[in-house]
Amino acid sequence: NTIERKPKIRYFEGWEGIKNVYKDTLRYPNREILMWATAEVFTEFDLDFMLDYYLVQRVKKRISMRAIGPDIPRVRAIAADDKRYLRETRLTPYHQFPFEVEINLYGSHSIGIMAFKEQMGLIIESKKISTTLKSIFELNWMMLK
Repeated sequence: NTIERKPKIRYFEGWEGIKNVYKDTLRYPNREILMWATAEVFTEFDLDFMLDYYLVQRVKKRISMRAIGPDIPRVRAIAADDKRYLRETRLTPYHQFPFEVEINLYGSHSIGIMAFKEQMGLIIESKKISTTLKSIFELNWMMLK
């Protein structure tokens, strides 16, 4: 706690807490979200919220997305609708590189982390952490062409 300029970190519990993290990403219309996706969103989380609320609001606010997700049938099926949902998806070998949390990079310096099995979410606001993660995302994105 001796660091002068600490990142702002907000912790959320339960399904409603995770929904709050997703809702925070919607505060930046006409921007882009960079996402590392986990297969757990399909098995552990509220798909009605994702499909009927979040996705609709994201498109309505013209928030585009680039997503890196697991190469599994469900994600391939969702990626087929990328254009309609302002999204571009690239796939990574699921068993070789399992993502156990979802990470969203959004706004100018916000990071949303959702751990579905733990029913926990975090929002970190830090320019340096965000810039570093965006660089890692871009490197990952280029390698998946």
